[in-house]
Amino acid sequence: MKASYPEEAKKAGIDGPVILEVLIDSRGKVKDVQLVSGPGHGLNESAISALKQFEFLPAQKGADPVSVKIRYTYRFKLGVN
Repeated sequence: MKASYPEEAKKAGIDGPVILEVLIDSRGKVKDVQLVSGPGHGLNESAISALKQFEFLPAQKGADPVSVKIRYTYRFKLGVN
């Protein structure tokens, strides 16, 4: 799912990366999202909301699927999102 670009950020000319820590369970489902840093103006919340809808391929240790925490960067760029 693509994050929506908040009108507040568009009007203010704000873009940039939102850096998140994401906990992904052994089925590839997003279980938790924590903000590390971001430009604000609604971009942080939009990125978090979109990421909660993502599904990942499960990480594996040997042949077994495992939970994992990753750092994910969602980039907002005016005129692109």
